[in-house]
Amino acid sequence: MEYSPKNAILRDGTPCILRSPRPEDAEAILDLMKQATAETVYLSMYPDEVSMTVEEERAFLESVCADKQSLMLSAFVNGRPVANANIAPVAPGKSKYHHRAGFGICVLRAHWRRGLGGLLTRELLAQAARMGYEQVELEVIGGAGWAAS
Repeated sequence: MEYSPKNAILRDGTPCILRSPRPEDAEAILDLMKQATAETVYLSMYPDEVSMTVEEERAFLESVCADKQSLMLSAFVNGRPVANANIAPVAPGKSKYHHRAGFGICVLRAHWRRGLGGLLTRELLAQAARMGYEQVELEVIGGAGWAAS
């Protein structure tokens, strides 16, 4: 599904544009993923596992925009993507799971604590409800340094 661009202001006053990444953004989205996976251990892959070619990423972005059950949303600051999030069916084609979506998100470390995570999450959850999802799942993996509260 394609998301219409929306202007936003981050906590520190920086202007930001939320929009679906387009095929022409493929290289920048791959760079974002490689950098984000290198900056934190709390994502589901390592930088060397971001292995799509630019052409494959272009095709993937086209397929996400065409898929009525999926949505990818990126936050652009000064024309570059600095955060990315998506929702997609948990089990495509299985009617018992049609109400469930998975959720993923990454934000470049330089842009942490500016409100991007909350902004993307709120926007995607609102869209998920419009798409008919009743449950959105995010897997959180904690490290050894995490303390129970």
